[in-house]
Parts: sequence; C-alpha cells; structure tokens
Amino acid sequence: MKNFILNLFVLVICPTFAFSQDTLYSYYNTDWAAVNPKKYVFKYARKAFIKGDLWKILDFDEKNKLLKTGSFTSKNFKTKQGEWKYYEDEKIKEEGVYEKNKKVGEWKYYHENGQVFGLGNFANDKKVNQWKWYHENGQLSADEKYEKGKLKSAIY
Repeated sequence: MKNFILNLFVLVICPTFAFSQDTLYSYYNTDWAAVNPKKYVFKYARKAFIKGDLWKILDFDEKNKLLKTGSFTSKNFKTKQGEWKYYEDEKIKEEGVYEKNKKVGEWKYYHENGQVFGLGNFANDKKVNQWKWYHENGQLSADEKYEKGKLKSAIY
C-alpha cells in the first residue's frame, strides 16, 4: 500500500507541480489592471502557458467566455508575437499575425454570422496591397488598394 501511494505521488502529483510552474492565471479589472480575485471582483481572466519559446494566452470574461488567444515573447505580456484571434460572443471576430507588436501578413475580419467581412494584408502595422470588404451575404462591398497604410484607390 505504501508503494502504491508513493507511486501515485510520483506519477500524478509531482508532474502536476512541475508543469503548473509554467502556467499562470491572472485576473484583471475593467481597465486590465491586475487584481486579486479573492479580494476584488474581476472582469477578465487570463490563462498563460509556455509553448516553445512563447507565452500562449487565453483571455476570458467574467462569464468564462473566450475573448482572445495569442502569444507573447515573455511573461511580462508586452510584446505580441505570432497568431492571434479575437472573439465576440464566442464567435471569431478577427484573426492574424503579430511580429513584435505589429500586424503583419494576412488579417481576416468576420461578421456576426461567420462570413468574412474584410480580408487584407499588413506590413509593419500598416495596410498594404489589396483589401476586400464583404456584405453579410458574402457579396463584395468594396475593393481597396493600399500603399504603406494609405488608401490609393477604391471601388465601392
């Protein structure tokens, strides 16, 4: 019996403690200032864990609805890096990639019904090249061309 309890401790409980050091739970007020959930009502909760060399985050509201997922370069949560997704009422609202806190590459924006609302590219946090905007029924509503963040032409 002693061996069973010792094995249970080593196999189940010890790994839990080892991995829990790489997972952080934080709670925030409406201004995203950290609060102690035992003393204050919180508006947002964050689960953060290490994945590769990045800190992955999942942010939730007080009703445990997912708000966003993404990655930071460190646990100070200042520099966004990699794929990000934002949600509203548990539906995807926008998704794209950050490099050192700047939007890069393709970004997609969605209507409430899940249809694509907007689709285009960023370079160094500025809109570039072609951007397309759509109605909720999927029909094209606008076709825009950007250069270094400035609108150069548009068809509506």
